[in-house]
Amino acid sequence: MSILERGTHNATPETSSVPGPEDTDMPAISTALPIPPMTMAKAMAMSVAVCTFVITVGIALAVWVTRGELLQGLGLGLFCALWGGPGFGLMGGGAVHALSQERAARLAAAHASSDADPSPAAR
Repeated sequence: MSILERGTHNATPETSSVPGPEDTDMPAISTALPIPPMTMAKAMAMSVAVCTFVITVGIALAVWVTRGELLQGLGLGLFCALWGGPGFGLMGGGAVHALSQERAARLAAAHASSDADPSPAAR
């Protein structure tokens, strides 16, 4: 079943297309958009870059809108980004890596339990 078919296979014009508890064929953990494996270094590097960029642009735009000084806003934004971007980025990257590891472990456990035959005759 594709991602576009999810939630609409039981829908009729009178009912909602939102899946409910009666849809037992849907997995407990969504596998529609798999997260590719990511190393901790890659997660942290990406997070540092994103945080540095977002802090720089956010502060530069705020100063530019309120004061009308783009260069001063960029200077203040870069200063704040150099102090805040790496620290917050490393923390966020570690959290993203830990989350991806937890999701992978849950998916592996879900697939392992679905592969096992729960019937007593199989023992």
